[in-house]
Amino acid sequence: MELASNLSAAFPGDRFTVATPSSLNLTRHFSARKATQFLYSATSGSNTDQRSSSPPLAFSRKHQLLIDEIQIDEADYEEEDEDEEVSEEDSRLLSLSVKPNRSMALLDDYEMEELDYSADPNHRSGYVAVVGKPNVGKSTLSNQMIGQKLSIVTDKPQTTRHRILGISSGPDYQMVLYDTPGVIERKMHKLDTMMMKNVRSAAVNADCVLVIVDASKMPETIDEVFEDEGAGSLRDNVPILLVLNKKDLIKPGEVAKKLQVATAARLDIEDFLQKKVYLEGGVEATGAGFIQTRGPHFVLNGDLFYANGFNAYWLMYVAADPTQRSKVSAAFREARSHDLTVARTWAFSDGGYRALQYAPGAYNQDMFQGLDFVVAEARRYGMKLILSFANNYDSFGGKKQYVNWARAQGGGGGLASDDDFFTHPLVRTYYKNHIRTVLNRQNTFTGIRYKDDPTIMAWELMNEPRCTSDSSGRTIQAWITEMAWFVKSIDRNHLLEAGLEGFYGPSTPQRMNVNPPVQVGTDFVANNRVSGIDFATVHSYPDQWLSNSNDESQLSFMNNWLDAHIQDAQYVLRKPILIAEFGKSWKDAGFSAYRRDQLFNAVYYKIYASAKRGGAAAGGLFWQLLTEGMDSFRDGYEVVLGQSSSTGDLIARQSHKLYQVRKIFGRMRNQERWRKARAARKGQWQSGSRNGRKGVGN
Repeated sequence: MELASNLSAAFPGDRFTVATPSSLNLTRHFSARKATQFLYSATSGSNTDQRSSSPPLAFSRKHQLLIDEIQIDEADYEEEDEDEEVSEEDSRLLSLSVKPNRSMALLDDYEMEELDYSADPNHRSGYVAVVGKPNVGKSTLSNQMIGQKLSIVTDKPQTTRHRILGISSGPDYQMVLYDTPGVIERKMHKLDTMMMKNVRSAAVNADCVLVIVDASKMPETIDEVFEDEGAGSLRDNVPILLVLNKKDLIKPGEVAKKLQVATAARLDIEDFLQKKVYLEGGVEATGAGFIQTRGPHFVLNGDLFYANGFNAYWLMYVAADPTQRSKVSAAFREARSHDLTVARTWAFSDGGYRALQYAPGAYNQDMFQGLDFVVAEARRYGMKLILSFANNYDSFGGKKQYVNWARAQGGGGGLASDDDFFTHPLVRTYYKNHIRTVLNRQNTFTGIRYKDDPTIMAWELMNEPRCTSDSSGRTIQAWITEMAWFVKSIDRNHLLEAGLEGFYGPSTPQRMNVNPPVQVGTDFVANNRVSGIDFATVHSYPDQWLSNSNDESQLSFMNNWLDAHIQDAQYVLRKPILIAEFGKSWKDAGFSAYRRDQLFNAVYYKIYASAKRGGAAAGGLFWQLLTEGMDSFRDGYEVVLGQSSSTGDLIARQSHKLYQVRKIFGRMRNQERWRKARAARKGQWQSGSRNGRKGVGN
């Protein structure tokens, strides 16, 4: 069991699904090859909520792997840009056609010191047997975990005929891996008998067993899975992890459907889910740690982070009713099956029906527990959240409700319009009290205060703040400056954004022609230059802003709109930018799924093209995600991932492309750190030689 809890360190984030009947402290992912997709995850029961003690730029990964062939296929986008190809040198670093660099697996004491690693008093070690039928990917997985091609990898079954040992090491763990022959039912020759003896020997002597199964050929029950793979007799003796390989060959959600027929006598799937052991997810769960910024990039645990996600304003509202919480769980589950990593939702509902805050400083605990559940479920499914504090519009109360509360308390002096929300002292006090309450809230499900929970990626001051009474933008500017300072005075862990739509203002008159014919009193550049604002946001609704234009004109506008904001975020603001809302409504005249896909494609391409150049575009969140049985929440923009659609396929492909970009930059950065460590070691050796001392061994 102790070994199993350390497997997480050996799997730097990629792709595969693991179910295990033991409550293991595991949260990592692994990807072996382009045509073979893995997903591996189980929620962590360990305390991973504390901020990492290492500096933001330090690598948290203990072990480096090379992936087979990272091919980013731009043909999936309708636009082609041949100048944006990944360089041949970068691609070579990611190919197993050259000898893999085992780098972190073979660090000596000096190199460990140079890379800021220290000895872990909780260092663990043990034996791990990798078993499964022929051609399920055992050798590929073992090679990747070890860091070099130790086992032969071919499409011919039973290439591995005896037990092959490999070692995967890190500062706090060491695994001795047994790569084994494929399990066969009928032994025709003595060679078959010998190979099965090696499999049994490896499994019996292991501290943990990885059972790899072809997801497209998986048996109907969990019992059959373990029995067929020769691990049935081991289930009560050692931890067993079920690894579902070739997940790309089946439809999203199909794995969960197959597992649901597991026999209750041996493994009840609902109990499995309740214990938070099994998660069907995608390319990569976001993992523990607070997201930070480094120049125009998001960083998670030292690596670049790209947000491909969704909006779902309704999460708290629905979760407040315990009988409806399955819809929230389904939304996160479907999002993870499409490899989404970030959700944006409301942390407000002011006055009115089912209010969170029904009077200034007075809260409905049922609603707050609904928000607690949302945060806990996001944590369970490896998602990050962006939580908004207030609404510009009347829905769910908004700034109008705050102004009405102030009027009712006798503070009516100077309250002429809803825009006084930004300037009136009593209203600002009410708003600050709400911020303080949310930040200090202790989650009733996890026991973690919101301000200490890395599940939350960022706070948002307001959904689409507007102050039409002051077109200069100074009112909004002063309000953002004050409130950003206030949030940071309580919570230094999380990022903060203003919630802006992206309209340019007086600080950049040359950009005013990019705006649609709307004036809302905000200034994209000036407002996002506030020191407490960590990243910029932009929304894109050409079908609303240019409702009298045709689709081609709207698409042309959107391309210019996004180009301008991505450029300004990178070269003027030097901060990441998130396309926090975009979509196309089926209520538009002439709507078709093709038109919606065309818009999604255009947005995703802008993000991808910037990201792979190291640009500021850090992701996009479509509006909005719904799940089955939520017809009353349909607004025309909804996407139901549970229903097979071309749009869902686009979303999943974008997740994979951004993941590949992240891997490329991660590999390049690791290679640079490795070169520096080797250079420093060589320098010490040369210095020792000149001084007549024995140098460090090679």
